[in-house]
Amino acid sequence: MVDASRLDASTWAGIGLLGLVVFAVGVGIPYLPAAKHLPYRPVVSIGIAVLGGIITALGLGYAYDLRDGAPRARRPPPEGPTAESSSVRAVPSFEIYDPNDPAASGRPKR
Repeated sequence: MVDASRLDASTWAGIGLLGLVVFAVGVGIPYLPAAKHLPYRPVVSIGIAVLGGIITALGLGYAYDLRDGAPRARRPPPEGPTAESSSVRAVPSFEIYDPNDPAASGRPKR
């Protein structure tokens, strides 16, 4: 994975804008008279446009995430399952039948 925090938000914004220029060149290749001699010109233009779109998405996405005042991601949960996270009892939408539960003995069975 890319460690996005190695660069600041303005650098990532610049990379995103550079990707936008690459995307525009890819879209404009079929209309350039100098590109008439390129073999597979439609495929090349689509490939360059896709590459520019990917660079734009990554650059502007990281710039948005690293901007000042952006909410930071929460810490990951502790490693390994805990008693509450691995139990179905933590999920409120499940009704659990436990024959050893004394409170359940008075409830009618369905």
